[in-house]
Amino acid sequence: MRKLLLAFTLAVLAACSAYAADNPFAGTWKLDPAKSSYAGSTITYSKLENGSYHFSTSDGGLSFDIGFEGKDYKVEGGYTISQTWDGDNGWNSVWKLKGKVTSNDHGQISPDNKTLTITQNRARPDGSTGTSKGVFTRVSGTTGPVGTWKTAKVNSEVYTWVVRSPSDGVMRWEIPEYQQLIEGKPDGSDSPVKGPQALPGQTEALTLVSPTKISYTDKTGGKATGMGIRTISADGRILTDESWSPGKESEKTTEVFVKQ
Repeated sequence: MRKLLLAFTLAVLAACSAYAADNPFAGTWKLDPAKSSYAGSTITYSKLENGSYHFSTSDGGLSFDIGFEGKDYKVEGGYTISQTWDGDNGWNSVWKLKGKVTSNDHGQISPDNKTLTITQNRARPDGSTGTSKGVFTRVSGTTGPVGTWKTAKVNSEVYTWVVRSPSDGVMRWEIPEYQQLIEGKPDGSDSPVKGPQALPGQTEALTLVSPTKISYTDKTGGKATGMGIRTISADGRILTDESWSPGKESEKTTEVFVKQ
């Protein structure tokens, strides 16, 4: 068993070392929203006895209590959110991190109460705004936000990955728009996620599966929050990132990036 483990370790180290000279992931990659898909997940608003609401996502990514009176409610990772009604079937949401606004969102229910559209306007650290729009169809409930809503369509903001090999066996992944980076060896070890909007204790572990495939696990505070696989196409022009929450592989997100 020790010999097998040693052989495996040496193979991984050799593969990682080769990446410094010839890394097919290296380059600048831009998201193509038209080729990406985000279907499958649901969000739920439940009414609480005290008159406020509980919001949750089926992938386990978010779960918190919220009102519509403009009060700040705590969300994990140091974030807060406040909401206020905007008309009969709409509301505005303000997300903050350490008191600084990170996103101004708007939720709007259609006149027939069957469709919910959420528009997110994210305040990026580079000074730009990243706008995403998600359309959800009602699964349960009759009027207002209370009920379960299933993802029907997502128009994601466009952002970029910049991938480099700064030293032998090391990979560096950056999202310039968010000034976020991860740097480490693709050997399965946790590397800290750095950036002004990174969560405390946020890490990503990269594992080199083959020269054109990397698996990864995202964690916050040591707890797995997401996992996925990044693959380079045969012609080296497309990077596909398939991701899902632990135990929710059927609710998979696929993002397609084109090399610039």
